[in-house]
Amino acid sequence: EDAMTVAALQLGLEDQTGNLKEILDADETIYHHGYSAIELRNIFNQREWPEFVDRKALSKLIISVLELARKGLIAHGAGDEVYLEPLFERAESLKSPAMRMVEGLESGRPMDEFVREYSLGD
Repeated sequence: EDAMTVAALQLGLEDQTGNLKEILDADETIYHHGYSAIELRNIFNQREWPEFVDRKALSKLIISVLELARKGLIAHGAGDEVYLEPLFERAESLKSPAMRMVEGLESGRPMDEFVREYSLGD
């Protein structure tokens, strides 16, 4: 059910690059802490994030980018903005499907439940 999220995000931001640049240039949540984009990617792929990361501010930043993408998709007029909905949920919880799965496995949830969930979209 989430297969189109990345494509929708990219399409929605395609004509919004100027606005996206403004948002990211003004951001102090993750940028402007001396890390390159590659270093930030590696940081956010870790289980624990550094102290400088304000989770509420990060969620707000991500949601503002998603709102920008939604605006771009609405302007296209094809109804593709619905594909962004799972990303809004992830932005609010700051948990990826992979993190939800790791936490579930650690708490004893069997792998076959995740296989069914991801294959059926439940």
